[in-house]
Amino acid sequence: MPVFKTSWEQFGVVIPALVAGMLLATASWMATSRIGQTIQMEVGNALQTVLETTRMAIHAWSKEEKEKVSIAALNPRVTELIGELLATPRTADRLLASPAQKALRELLSPLIKIGNEKGFLIIDMEDINIASSHDSRVGMPTHLAKQKNVLEAVRQGRPMLSAPRLEEIHLSNAAEKLVAGSASLFVAAPVRDKAGAVVAILAILLDPGNALGPFLRGASIGKTGETYSFDRHGYRIASGRSSYYQPALRSMDSAQTPKLIVEKRSTDNHLAAGMPADASGYQQSFAKMVKRTRSEGLQLELAEYRNYRGIPVVGTWLWDPVLNLGFATEINVTEAYRNLGVIQRIVWGLTAFAIALLASLTASFCLSRNRIRQSEQRFKDISEAGSDWVWEMGADFCYTYASEQLCNLLGVTAADVIGLRHGDLPGHQKLSSAGWKAHYEDMEKHQPFRSFQYTFQKPSGRVHTLNISGKPVFDHKGKFHGYRGVGSDVTRHVKARRKLRKAKEMAQAANRTNPKTSPIRDTRQKDS
Repeated sequence: MPVFKTSWEQFGVVIPALVAGMLLATASWMATSRIGQTIQMEVGNALQTVLETTRMAIHAWSKEEKEKVSIAALNPRVTELIGELLATPRTADRLLASPAQKALRELLSPLIKIGNEKGFLIIDMEDINIASSHDSRVGMPTHLAKQKNVLEAVRQGRPMLSAPRLEEIHLSNAAEKLVAGSASLFVAAPVRDKAGAVVAILAILLDPGNALGPFLRGASIGKTGETYSFDRHGYRIASGRSSYYQPALRSMDSAQTPKLIVEKRSTDNHLAAGMPADASGYQQSFAKMVKRTRSEGLQLELAEYRNYRGIPVVGTWLWDPVLNLGFATEINVTEAYRNLGVIQRIVWGLTAFAIALLASLTASFCLSRNRIRQSEQRFKDISEAGSDWVWEMGADFCYTYASEQLCNLLGVTAADVIGLRHGDLPGHQKLSSAGWKAHYEDMEKHQPFRSFQYTFQKPSGRVHTLNISGKPVFDHKGKFHGYRGVGSDVTRHVKARRKLRKAKEMAQAANRTNPKTSPIRDTRQKDS
């Protein structure tokens, strides 16, 4: 039965410790979750700020480019030469042979060489190229007609920036070599006659990578961050780490034609329309991103996903309807949440240490309490087996505890003893006032005392002599809390001493009355 009781008592200690450990783990989880949310919010804000800043910078660049082309289109000499070409028959030979063709190329040559321009086109109202920096396109229907909405806006008098496209013609690069299948976008402005009517379009062709690349390279975050642009077909046009028109979803050589691959084929295989059956998961993920960007606008994904390189990242992206381009800013998920990982390891490390310390303290407490209980039981067994008793007093010198032996001796219960002083116990006979005074003076001085004796009389009339010894009790700050001590019934011992003293006195009296019979004297006489 005692073992069962002890087990339940230990169980009562372990349960609060387990609850405390669970609360500590829960608090740590909530703290790390809160910190994680804060860090995610900060990462998201940083990504969106970079993306929005980049978009605004490109808008400013677009406005500058349109103003530059508009100024060139308003040049009287340019307008005069275009007028001459408009009066020339629409054949390649006649247009190339016109002196205005050469003069126009010389006039626009500085504009082409000072920037990222790849060439120019002069387009009449029937979408025929009447002038170009490349002979092969003169007199031919313009390939820019595929973006009719842009050309129509220009014919209405507004300068426009087109969306990037893969070229189907050969254009000269910076080294004056012909490049097939390159990408370009164009800035176009209306050309007006003297009456102010739009009669042609001046279009300057740009390399998207060279034009947009500096803005995107300046928008890279950290060591792994990247900002890139993409068109509505899911092709990456330029990025902060490379400048080229790259199909982000599938490989394509110069003979292939771009294919729309942004639509989902089915919920079973999660493939985008036009994507090969063996397309990887990150290619599918990029296709979904393009689709979401076009339909839902600004997006922020702070959970891990795979970018077009197949790298786990977090990022934000948006579609700009004015530029007709999508922009994305991404960063490697490990770098983005490196601080969160460090904080989580620290918090969970400290939590594990605290739980281990709590478990150790709980085990130590249980072990110490068992030892104390054993010591108390040992003390109780010893005190009950002996005739002496144990007592305890408070700072007011009143009993706060008395063992069973004292209560049995007095014939009272423990409740009758608690709160009384020595001299107030039932049946106690008062000592002389001097004796009690000296005793209480020692106690007031918090001095230990030994073998203080007093007597009491039972209801039967029998007188007992009690002997007590006590030691003052102080806390760790030195504050007095009372006395602890032991007591014993020395009645028999006192009576024995009295009898011995009486017998000795009688022997001495007899010796004085008849010295001859004293055995002590006879012995002395023999010795002499």
